[in-house]
Formats: sequence, structure tokens, C-alpha cells
Amino acid sequence: MKAIVLILVSSALLLSALAEQPAYTNHAGYAVPGVVVALDATTATISNGTGSVSVPLTIFPEAERRRIAADFVLGAAGAGQIGLLRVPPDVKRAVEGTRKAMARSRRRAEMGLCSPEESAAFCAESAAALESYLDAQAESGAITPAEREALVN
Repeated sequence: MKAIVLILVSSALLLSALAEQPAYTNHAGYAVPGVVVALDATTATISNGTGSVSVPLTIFPEAERRRIAADFVLGAAGAGQIGLLRVPPDVKRAVEGTRKAMARSRRRAEMGLCSPEESAAFCAESAAALESYLDAQAESGAITPAEREALVN
């Protein structure tokens, strides 16, 4: 009797742990539950309470590929790797351009070509403009809310 109770409790704990994890649905309709722990252009490694599996991204529809990439970038393993996001090229260019312009401004301030206050004001305006642009892109559906969040972090 104790063994049956132990098995039921263990199963319930495992199922509750899996329920808290995201699941990604492939083309065939099967869910792959877990957290994305590694990602490259062609493969995702998804880990859950029972193990890890590396799967080709081609088994997922494009919407799931975008969600996988956003979840990875937002997670601890992929923090800051926004190049892996599958956002439209114009959105990627806007983010990269803004970051480069802000870095240039900071370098100019370090070299004494502008004041630190001018650089800080420019960077604040640039960040606000980028956030507004990303809000509009998310509202139009060009990017997902998770992708928007990953792009500003």
C-alpha cells in the first residue's frame, strides 16, 4: 500500500513539475515539454525533469521556432543572445543600429568629444524611441510580446 502511495505522489510531483514548464508543439501536433537550454540556427536542446533532447528546429512551425528562440533568449542560458531571435530583418536592424549609435555616443563622451550629459540624453532618447518602435511592432503583430521583451533586455 505504501509503495502505491509513493508511486502516486512521485507521479503527481513529476506531472506538476512538467506542467510548469513550457511545451512546444511540432508539425505533427506532439508537444515537447521543457526548457530550452541550448539553441543554434538549426537545433534546440530542450530539457525537462526526465532528461534532455536535441531536436531540429524544422520539426516545429515557424511560430513555435520564434517562441523557442524568445524563450531561450529570455532564459538564463541564452541571456543577451538576441541574434538568435527570429524577428523580421528591419526590426533586427533597428535594434542593432540603436545599440551601435548609443555605444558611439558613449565612446564620444569618453574621448571628450561631447559631454557625458549630452551622451546620456542622446542614449535616453534613443532607448525611448526604440521602445516606442518595438511597442508598435508588437502591436502590429510583427513581433511577439516575448520577442519585444527579449529585445529590450
